[in-house]
Amino acid sequence: MNEELIKAISLLLDEKLDLIRTDLDIVAKSIHRVEEKIDLLAEGIPADVLSLLQMMDKKLDSIKNDVEFTYQKASMNELEINRLKHQQ
Repeated sequence: MNEELIKAISLLLDEKLDLIRTDLDIVAKSIHRVEEKIDLLAEGIPADVLSLLQMMDKKLDSIKNDVEFTYQKASMNELEINRLKHQQ
């Protein structure tokens, strides 16, 4: 009778452990999917940074053009002032 009871308990434990193993497999797969998504996000960050740097580069080019224009305009003004001074 003890052996039968031990077998019955063993079968019951095996059934319960199988359910736990199945649940653990599901959890492990979910964790794996989350890790994959995190990896994809991490890979996407450099692209975002590159995009931001390209946008900043364009803005800096625009500022450079503005500075060059202002320099040329100031030079032209200085030239006119110099000419006016020498006419008198």
